[in-house]
Amino acid sequence: MSVWASTNYAPLIEDIEQRLDKTAELYQQQHADEARRTVQMAYFEVFENLEGPIRINISARKSYRDGERIRRDPSNDWREKTAR
Repeated sequence: MSVWASTNYAPLIEDIEQRLDKTAELYQQQHADEARRTVQMAYFEVFENLEGPIRINISARKSYRDGERIRRDPSNDWREKTAR
């Protein structure tokens, strides 16, 4: 079992892709204001809410890997420091 909870970002990514496709379509139809609103909503309604969890998961993975690297380093005396 993985240490990390599986997070399914696919529906959110698909939502963003659909909104960006709609934005391109609107822009090609010369509906610049509506295209701008659509892309802004893709950011504010979807991506901005996705950004935090992704950052947290990436940060947690990096911290875990760094901790593992430190614990496995034979020249590191972390056991002595934590035993006090």
